[in-house]
Amino acid sequence: MYTTCSCEKNIYRVSTCGIEGGGAGGNGETPSFPQFPTENQIIDFLSPEGKFIRYQFINNIWKIVLINLADVIVKSKPAKYSFLIFNYPVNQQKVYNDGMVYTFDSEINTWSGVIATDELTAQAIEDQIDDSKLDPCTKAVLDKLKKLTQSDIADIFKKLGKTSTVYNLTYEIKPNNGNPGSTKQTAPNNYSTTLDSDFLYGIDGTGINKPPTNLAIAAVMIHEMVHTYFFSLFDDNKNNGVPKALDNFDILYSKYVSNQYVGADDAQHAQIWKSFIKIMASSLQEFNTGIPTDSPTQFYQDIMMGTLMTTNIFKSKYNEGSAEYNRIKNNYITEKNNGSNDPSYSPKGKPCQ
Repeated sequence: MYTTCSCEKNIYRVSTCGIEGGGAGGNGETPSFPQFPTENQIIDFLSPEGKFIRYQFINNIWKIVLINLADVIVKSKPAKYSFLIFNYPVNQQKVYNDGMVYTFDSEINTWSGVIATDELTAQAIEDQIDDSKLDPCTKAVLDKLKKLTQSDIADIFKKLGKTSTVYNLTYEIKPNNGNPGSTKQTAPNNYSTTLDSDFLYGIDGTGINKPPTNLAIAAVMIHEMVHTYFFSLFDDNKNNGVPKALDNFDILYSKYVSNQYVGADDAQHAQIWKSFIKIMASSLQEFNTGIPTDSPTQFYQDIMMGTLMTTNIFKSKYNEGSAEYNRIKNNYITEKNNGSNDPSYSPKGKPCQ
């Protein structure tokens, strides 16, 4: 695949060993386009530096639809293709740069790039999730969320809004001050979600284990995914030159842009309440039933609202002890504890084992 060499701190990596393509083209400074192209006509072009570019004539415009990189020699401070330098690239690894999504194919040692559509970017976000620190049970919940047919994690990002950058998300399990989950920014476009070990393993201070159902874990994961998305909107607005990234999110816009407010838990929870409960509940319902839906039942909305019970927005909406408050609380706590003392409630999820 590649060779590394310590002398002069150079790194050598084979990117591809040659390109075969069809259509007209050229090997000068720029491609030679025909005077009267036809719809969907393809031009293959090999640049002087060895970059293979495929153009396609679509709606009267020549568009780049494929990029393959030539053999490259990269130094310790590379000027070109630095975003593709990895000591051990893995098969199907994806990298986003300059409006393209590049994928590494280990069989032919090649990075290939295609235009980053919303769908490809959302899928790349899903692929970038680092679940190496999760236990097998919790990882299985995440894997099931990824495989949903309609409301999977990539689709959550697409439904919540347009994405322009691939974000890196890492999960870990450790004590979290009794909060089932929390998400923070570790660097621009890089985020970390902590799942509370006490929540996952049922340590409630009494010595009695009450581990949650997989449904409760999935709800917390979905909730934290939305926090990740909100952080990414702020990064788009601040770091990636997307000044309108927050235009459709009035609460976030007010806090982040007008007041330059970065902490934002309350703002994010308020935006979740206003805009995203049904979207999140749809994913949760498909996770549990296997049936896609855009109209989740009250039960799954209750579970998602239950993840907000300690927030100011929830407390402002429901008076403690009211019928709605008790219904939401009992539905959520029954899944969180995998059982209830009230015979009217029983868990719909399965124990996470």
